[in-house]
Amino acid sequence: NENKWSTIFYDQPEKNFTYEEELQHFFKSIKKTKNLLSTGEDGMLTLNVIDAIRMSHKNSRLVYIQEFDGDNS
Repeated sequence: NENKWSTIFYDQPEKNFTYEEELQHFFKSIKKTKNLLSTGEDGMLTLNVIDAIRMSHKNSRLVYIQEFDGDNS
């Protein structure tokens, strides 16, 4: 069995900066009592979308966010 796949692009950053800028902004906002880029409500809506995606996959059907109530059954 020969490996039929070949790497055409590979990039691995030296450090994971995924949340570094977000954390810096969060701490600066707390110190200066500035508004955050996103609110707790934004976070909750994002989690609802993620949970709806999981529900859609689990039940093999389309799930509309309006019908999603957060119940993972």
